[in-house]
Amino acid sequence: MLVKPKQAFAVAAREKPLGLALSVVLVASVVNLLIDLSLGGAGGPDSPFPPELAGPLLEGLKARIRLFGVLFGLFTWLFMTGFFNLIGELLGGVGNGKGLLASLGLTYWPMLLYAPLGLIGTYAPGGQAVQGLGAFAVTLWIFILQALAIKAALRLSTGRAVFVLLLPLLLLMLALFLFILIALSLLPSLGTLPLSSR
Repeated sequence: MLVKPKQAFAVAAREKPLGLALSVVLVASVVNLLIDLSLGGAGGPDSPFPPELAGPLLEGLKARIRLFGVLFGLFTWLFMTGFFNLIGELLGGVGNGKGLLASLGLTYWPMLLYAPLGLIGTYAPGGQAVQGLGAFAVTLWIFILQALAIKAALRLSTGRAVFVLLLPLLLLMLALFLFILIALSLLPSLGTLPLSSR
């Protein structure tokens, strides 16, 4: 996976190692969760709350929110696999849901690097800049791996695989643009509404 990702994803798309993929997703998510919880403790330097408010109740709530984030990540992995598989088939690819699920799951392993980057950003001098650059590099790396995974599993060209990967973002931007247009079109009519008087 590290040296020859194209060959690795081709094997994953064919062999469909779902157990290994699930293990990668869970390990990456749990490690980042533990580091996040340790950095966000009551005495953590990045805590946005004053010490008198960072009590057990608040910390318990924060822990539950982060745990929900892990569960939501698992749901996103499953949902986006189905979405990518459908769009890939519509673009002429070969449907391979299990192979794509396994391949995308294996792309989670670079997320393990977010944990040490978080520690560097919190405790090292000038660590915020290192953390920012490192997080950008890891995110770009994951994007490239996901494009390769989609290409291998659905047998798409590189351009179509990148399009499939970017489509959710493009749809989100389109929905946001339409929402803004609708909101702006309603602004003039708000001034003509009769005000209720008591």
